[in-house]
Amino acid sequence: MALKSETVVVGLDDLLKKFGEIPDDFRPVLMRNLEAAAIDVMNHAKNSMLRQSKTGREYPAVPGRRAYQASAPGESPATPTGRLAASLRHRSDPVKLEAEAFTDVDYGTHLEFGTMKMEKRPFFAPALAATVKKSLRRIENAIKRRLKTL
Repeated sequence: MALKSETVVVGLDDLLKKFGEIPDDFRPVLMRNLEAAAIDVMNHAKNSMLRQSKTGREYPAVPGRRAYQASAPGESPATPTGRLAASLRHRSDPVKLEAEAFTDVDYGTHLEFGTMKMEKRPFFAPALAATVKKSLRRIENAIKRRLKTL
């Protein structure tokens, strides 16, 4: 599952007015910042699963499994096996100037958005909300620095 979001970057329009397109020498700078944003989302999502305490149902230890506490609706998922947290990745496309954080486990979508029988346990949406301002500020500062050189 990949969570994608559109954002408005202050100053990008000014940069494009001056050049008509993103200058070739600025593309790597922009790409590094987009990749950093995807990594921030990925890391925040992982940390919410692994470090935040859970308040859901408690499951006792059984042979071959340790006891654990599940997540309650609205909390990031509990990870008794660690598979979901380990599956979080990021990828980028420098040609399209895109970067994303994602998971390839099939139940990631069910946890993020819920199902008819289970309330959601979001991990990407809260991570994006928590990191978007920092990411936009980082990109906007890079654009401002580039505009000063014109």
